[in-house]
Amino acid sequence: MATLAARLATAASGPTNWDSAQYAAASLSFDVAHGRPQPPGYWLYAEVGGWLHAASGLGVVACLVGVAAVASAAAAAAVVVAGRSLGGRWLGLAAGVVVASSPFAWFDGSIVATYSFDLLAAGVLIALALRARPGTWHGVAAAGVLGLLAGFRPTILTAFGLLALIPVVASTRTVRRAAATVAVGGGALAAWFVPMVVAQPGGLTAWLTATRSESAGAAEATSVFTHAPGAATNVGTFLATTVVAIAPLAAVTVAAVLVTVVRRVTRRTRPLGPPPAVAADRLTWYQRPLPVLAVAGLPAMATVALIQFATGGYLLAYLPAVALTLLLPVGRLFGQARTPPARRRWKVAASLAVAAVAVVGAQRFLGGAGVLPARLERSNGGLWLLQPRYQAPYADTHPAIEAADRIDVGLAGLARVARPGDVLVFDTIDGGSNIYRDAGWELPQVRSDLIAPADVLYQQLHRNLYYTSGTVVDVPPGGTVLLVASPALTGVAELAGTGEARLLALRHPVGGYLVFRVATGASLLGVRFVRVAHLGSLGHGI
Repeated sequence: MATLAARLATAASGPTNWDSAQYAAASLSFDVAHGRPQPPGYWLYAEVGGWLHAASGLGVVACLVGVAAVASAAAAAAVVVAGRSLGGRWLGLAAGVVVASSPFAWFDGSIVATYSFDLLAAGVLIALALRARPGTWHGVAAAGVLGLLAGFRPTILTAFGLLALIPVVASTRTVRRAAATVAVGGGALAAWFVPMVVAQPGGLTAWLTATRSESAGAAEATSVFTHAPGAATNVGTFLATTVVAIAPLAAVTVAAVLVTVVRRVTRRTRPLGPPPAVAADRLTWYQRPLPVLAVAGLPAMATVALIQFATGGYLLAYLPAVALTLLLPVGRLFGQARTPPARRRWKVAASLAVAAVAVVGAQRFLGGAGVLPARLERSNGGLWLLQPRYQAPYADTHPAIEAADRIDVGLAGLARVARPGDVLVFDTIDGGSNIYRDAGWELPQVRSDLIAPADVLYQQLHRNLYYTSGTVVDVPPGGTVLLVASPALTGVAELAGTGEARLLALRHPVGGYLVFRVATGASLLGVRFVRVAHLGSLGHGI
């Protein structure tokens, strides 16, 4: 409940990024071929948001943020349970506090995003893996959890499929139980996959085409297996994000290990054994703490580092495993103490250290422009961790949410200056792609194009995303171009100087961007703005 209250207190009021806008659009009408949302679909997240919107009358964004907040809070609770199974009540509470106060977890629990379901799956499946015994229900539950949560975030199947096998193997001893496990897992998958395919225009074929194309595009951009040009940067981003997220807790762990070594050397404590909450003699080798945590974390880490786009959100898939692993030595500080007074002293010290980690995380989220202090960022040279190419200073914070909300208000205000037939134009050079899909959400009736040098990349209308190419932006009769761009963008000053671009006065600014009304016949970045007598069809879906 504390985590839920914190998430809702910092909740976004509008889409925070490209994916947020697509989830919101999907809640109103599902079509992965046109970015409602991105493939493979995230069906249950979009549908639950849509159901809540229809039932409550609240805005779609508010409903989707609420779903993410509940998932984030439930994940914190699940991590507490998993930690208790590993090392007792203190370890569980400490792990829950660390996860709940992590800026990355807090950020994705306060916006429209699905990453919190990775966090939830990890906590629940770790707990089930540790608690499963021959003949218990834990294997059936693991299959159901895996299948159901995959409806919110399909990559859960690959990230946690091996982890879910641990409680299945540990608890299944009869054919009947094996059949029940398969039935529950298959039923949970079918419960969302079948209606998703039915809702998708073009059915299963269209869904498969879009999903394969999206997966191939991601692999070609960041996967080491395809020798992608961005693969090395992706690995560096994964490492940088992970280091930034765990550094405060890792410092506490190192201190705990050093203290433990000193105590061992001076013979002031008993030899280290398994954590007190784990009955080692009752566990098979694959249910012991380190194998379970390895299976919970390593597949997700490998997938993010070697295949996917490494961002702060992907970190949540392996954050519980990493946090629990780092807390085990801290918990043993007092778990192996000889006397109650000594145990109390070490427990207080460990608790204060964990509280300090939580305070640092909360302070960075609530008050920092980035998870790293801005003064540490280095544009060129310096430590790789501090370089913007690896996403430093890691803007997963509340000020970033507030900045995105203000931009959304500014984008919505463009409805006051847009005329029938106007086309919004954004460009990739000055980061316009970061707000492009937000504009489509706020202004569904206004067509918008995203351009790069000598290329038109995307078009959107009625919240549908269309893929296109070419060097011409078609402007229908009576319309002009509304260019949303940085004043420093190459070519803007020249257009303004010749009178082809006129700066518009806005009630609400669009971040650091200005809005110009540009006459047809002008060119920018090698793209021409051309008036046409009849507007043809837009681009195509995936």
